[in-house]
Order: sequence, then C-alpha cells, then structure tokens
Amino acid sequence: WLDSTQEAFTADLCRLFVACNISWTAVNHPYFRTFFARWVPHAILPSRKTLSGHILDQEALRVAEGMRWEVDGRFATGQCDGWKNITRDSLVASMLNVEYVPWLLNPFNVSAVAKTAQNLFEIVCAEIEYCMTYLSTVIVAYCTDAAGDTRAMRDLLRAKFPWIITLDCWAHQ
Repeated sequence: WLDSTQEAFTADLCRLFVACNISWTAVNHPYFRTFFARWVPHAILPSRKTLSGHILDQEALRVAEGMRWEVDGRFATGQCDGWKNITRDSLVASMLNVEYVPWLLNPFNVSAVAKTAQNLFEIVCAEIEYCMTYLSTVIVAYCTDAAGDTRAMRDLLRAKFPWIITLDCWAHQ
C-alpha cells in the first residue's frame, strides 16, 4: 500500500462521506474500523478530526480549483437564497450559473445577524468579488427572491454594480 494509494483512499473516503451524508464520527465507530480492518486491511483509516479537517480542506480546494478552471473568463449569472437547515440555523447561499451549469458558492450561517438588505448586500458583494477576482468570471445578472429585504438589496447592488441586471425570481412569486 503506497503513500499515493493511501492519499487517494482518504480523498475517496472523504468524497464518500460527503456524497452519502455520513457523519464524520462514523469513521471512529468500532464496527466501521473492524469492517475496514477485515475487508481493506492495508488501508489506514483517518480519525474524524483528520477526515473532517485537512483532508476535507484539500478536497474543497481541489473542487474550487476545478470550478475555477471551468468558469475562468466566462460570463455568469448569480443568485442567492436563504433557508433553515435541520438545526434551524438561518443560511444564505449563492450560486453561479455559467453556460447552463450551476456552481454552488459559499453558504453563510446568518442566524446571529439581522435579516436586512445591508447584511445580505455585504454577503452578495463578497460573493461577486470572489467570482470576479478568484474565479475570473464576469457577473452580468443577479437573481434573488421577491422579499422586501432582497428587493432592497438588489437596489443597493444596482447602485454599486450598474452593469449587473438584477431580477427577482419568478419561482418565488
């Protein structure tokens, strides 16, 4: 079992956990470890902290670099929406659409801040900045739901980026 094989194994294990929505703590479960010791004896299982730490960070970086390569220099539309997760945290996430391919950007936990146009505007501006500088995309339009705070955020967005078309989402009507 070469070091390169072990690295590939841990990266694939991380992807498996994410794709199947498996809790990071499962890797430390005695039966999980017994199963792998029996069926994949050469594999060294990482700890929960390692798997959800630097291995996940490496995978996130790999995905971000892949996205960067795919969207570099292209025109894009952006959108954001909010929802509550299973623990009732308020989240806002943005998405980039480049040539009919959606790319999830950064989700933000906004539970501790007021749901205002200004707070959403700051999140959206940071995402647009990320898209323009890191991803090298040209944002041409931005879509949000039709709520009062998002409508006001679109007004702020138009004032700062007059070339961006701002729309409310027809699916939210």
